[in-house]
Amino acid sequence: IYETTNFFINYFLSRTGVITSKFYPMKKQSFQMKQWAKVCLALSLGLPLTACVDDSYDASKDIDMTMGLGSQGLQLKLGNTENIMLADLLEEDENLKTDAQHTYYLVESGRTNVNFSVDRMNAYIDNAVLSPSLEVLNYSKLQELIPATAGSLNVPEGFVYQINNLTADNSMKFKFDNISSVVKQVKSITPAAGTKLKISMALEQNGMYFIVRDIDNLKIKLPKYLQVANPTNATIAGQVVSVNPRHNVNSTNIDLAEMDIAKIALDGNDGKVNGGTLSIPNTEVSLSGDFKVSASRAFTPTTGSKLTLHVYLHMGNTLVGQNEVVFDNVTGRFDPNIAPTIESINIKDNLPDFLDSDDVTIQVANPTLKFMADLSNVPASIEFNAGLKANKKDGTVAASVNLPASGNATLLKEKKNHVYFYEDAAAGPYSPEAIEATAKKFQVDGISSLITKLPDNISVDLKENRRVKLVDEDVTIQLGRTYNSDMSYDLYVPFTFNNGLNIVYNDSVTGMNKDLKDYEADGLVVTANIFNAVPLDLTATVIPVDVNGRVISEIVVSEANVAPAQPKSVLANEAEVTATGVETPVQINMTLTDPKALKRLDVLRLRIQAAGTQTAGQKAVLSSLQYIKVKDIRLKLKGQIVADFN
Repeated sequence: IYETTNFFINYFLSRTGVITSKFYPMKKQSFQMKQWAKVCLALSLGLPLTACVDDSYDASKDIDMTMGLGSQGLQLKLGNTENIMLADLLEEDENLKTDAQHTYYLVESGRTNVNFSVDRMNAYIDNAVLSPSLEVLNYSKLQELIPATAGSLNVPEGFVYQINNLTADNSMKFKFDNISSVVKQVKSITPAAGTKLKISMALEQNGMYFIVRDIDNLKIKLPKYLQVANPTNATIAGQVVSVNPRHNVNSTNIDLAEMDIAKIALDGNDGKVNGGTLSIPNTEVSLSGDFKVSASRAFTPTTGSKLTLHVYLHMGNTLVGQNEVVFDNVTGRFDPNIAPTIESINIKDNLPDFLDSDDVTIQVANPTLKFMADLSNVPASIEFNAGLKANKKDGTVAASVNLPASGNATLLKEKKNHVYFYEDAAAGPYSPEAIEATAKKFQVDGISSLITKLPDNISVDLKENRRVKLVDEDVTIQLGRTYNSDMSYDLYVPFTFNNGLNIVYNDSVTGMNKDLKDYEADGLVVTANIFNAVPLDLTATVIPVDVNGRVISEIVVSEANVAPAQPKSVLANEAEVTATGVETPVQINMTLTDPKALKRLDVLRLRIQAAGTQTAGQKAVLSSLQYIKVKDIRLKLKGQIVADFN
């Protein structure tokens, strides 16, 4: 009888110790329960701790093995626990962490890619032909220069004609077609490397036979938008190209000079793109110079004979009547379609246990969303705003907020960018790490509304209504290249909270039936003094469940309420934590309306609901330094305990 009863008491007290540790998760304590059980059992039943045994006693022969243990009023003092650290309850993982100040925070992360490109573009430019408005030489002029002999006009071989200060002007028709809709305005265009401007000269003659002999003082004024460099057989001063003198050329077609086209630069609104087309105005080009021609052979002109001099400007690849110019990059204003897709912030699947309940309410003071974008290799600044929605499983939206509250945030070109959106104006953005000196910061009301009732996910919209654009400023884009920027975000939820935080911890004690199925009891009472250094009201409840998973209505367990610690927003060490603690006496009653219900007990479902109840304006923090200590634990068995070993 002694060994059986001792086993039961020892088991029941051990289980009670486990229950206590589950109410306030702690390391398993050693209360020397076996020694307490022996002493208390001896005192209450008056049994000696040693006994004589009759070897002839046979308990298997028609003997009723049901025993009533008169334990009314049996009370055990079980002692104290060590400090039950909050760190043992809130175990860190990928989403729940502590910062350097020991403050708990929840973090969710995601990433996306921002990319854009501008298609290549070519231009077809009409060949510029510079010619005098009148013929250089004609039949009438020859009559003035050469006397007629025997009634006819004969030009001898070697006849020389000097043309001084010859001038001519024309315009270059410069037009771009099929320009990408991304291009809004062109300020300058850089052709592909090696694109040349070539200057040549040719004689056009009818009934005459002249060749160019000498060229002096030839100057060509280029259109103002055309910038050239690295001339061959010429010099450049501003828009004027001075061709080197040429003597004894003796040809009708002459390549005079060539140079690189460095850039095509436009002023004001000249570069506005209209319907995919750009026509450049003010394209006048002119020349002046001295030329000497000579007759390559003797000939007899007629009244229709004439000589005209042409200077040609060719740009890029020479085609019939036109030149094709292939461009490498463009400086201007662009508006590419940037529509990054960003994964939703998955809330429900990543929650720690104490937040995974429909009863949880999060009233944190300063949730912060941090965007990071590396634009080191992007030549254009980007402006953006983001729309965040807290989405429930049924598709409804619990709350929404726009970041920033108005306008846009800017990501600077050729830099690594950090942008913080936060709620607490006085505290500034929260970050577990040092905030970058160049970070941009935006205070936004209502971020906390996204997580007041934890949603299934928070969607981050960067697409709707063109939320991501290039800043409207002049930038230089390499045509045909795709520019990429990695963008990521971290959502920080520091557990510095306002009044209204409500979290829930659930656990259970299982497998009790195999040891309790032979026993009946009226109930028990557990009393203790609980020192709470956590700034949350604690309410603990227990639900008894049978082997079939059904709640046992005949076992009623009372709630235990523990007062919160004094709220404090910064805790430097454990001494400061202890100074905030509050001690509360508690009593848990387990009443069995039917003593036999104990036989069916298999599982105790444990639930701790913790709530922040500080006054308005006060802030409290959850810190890994905080703890609970349970002192003066006493257990009292109620009524008679019956053991049935039949």
